[in-house]
Amino acid sequence: MLNDSSFLNTLHAHVNQWIKSIQSVTKLSRDVSSGTASQEINFWLSLERALENIETQLRSDEVNMVMDCLRNAKRFHATVSFIADTGLKDATDLGELLHCQKPRLKILLPRI
Repeated sequence: MLNDSSFLNTLHAHVNQWIKSIQSVTKLSRDVSSGTASQEINFWLSLERALENIETQLRSDEVNMVMDCLRNAKRFHATVSFIADTGLKDATDLGELLHCQKPRLKILLPRI
């Protein structure tokens, strides 16, 4: 299978689609001049949950198998661009910062 360029191209196409899907979440932004403080907080909490779900999916056996396959076939562009282009690292760093602020947010919005 590692010599089947059609198979590897299909895997690479899937990885490219994953990148686009992840970017649709990691590049979300919110106009702070509109909406309420509650809406702002809920936006960031929802983003944090979405990022956690993405990370869970990326740790799945299926994703690891695809990435291992591409790595073993020396399709490094697919694996390196996946790490670099998703924006997941920066977004999860922001999510971790938000997670640290949850106790303060609960004071503002007790139902969190």
